[in-house]
Amino acid sequence: MLKNQSERFCELLSQFQTAMLVSECGEFLTGRPMAIARVDSNCDVWFVSSSDAEKIDEILANPKVVVTCQRDHGCYLSLSGGASVSHDRRVIKDLWKPSFDIWFPEGRDSPNVAIIHVHARRGEYWDLRGTNSLHYLFRTAGAYFTGTRPPETEEQEHGFVHLDSSARR
Repeated sequence: MLKNQSERFCELLSQFQTAMLVSECGEFLTGRPMAIARVDSNCDVWFVSSSDAEKIDEILANPKVVVTCQRDHGCYLSLSGGASVSHDRRVIKDLWKPSFDIWFPEGRDSPNVAIIHVHARRGEYWDLRGTNSLHYLFRTAGAYFTGTRPPETEEQEHGFVHLDSSARR
């Protein structure tokens, strides 16, 4: 059974363990790799961070962020949304993974732990792995040899999704 594009996007997003979190730093955009703590069924993404990290100040000044992921040179996605920062101890306990102890030797009880919650608004994905890769290869090769542009990708390969999670609360 084919999934709708939102379900497909969330399925792909849930397969990633790390992402680039991009926020605004003055007149520049700054991206940094982050371990994904959790992906919700509505595609909201959660990260654990240090309270004194620059990205926290950036998000507090302008909550618009982008999350990007890439894997296997054939699966890419981009998620735009608004971010919020929390120090809620219950949420920290729920999201905590042993690997976070590397950054927080005191563990989840460290007073320096903050949570970044990205409220999903819009996403785009490209999944050109496996059979999708073969279909794409045939279409692009045919376009190359005929001197034309390749046809638009199929829904399972590429899609835009509107995920305004704030409307679903």
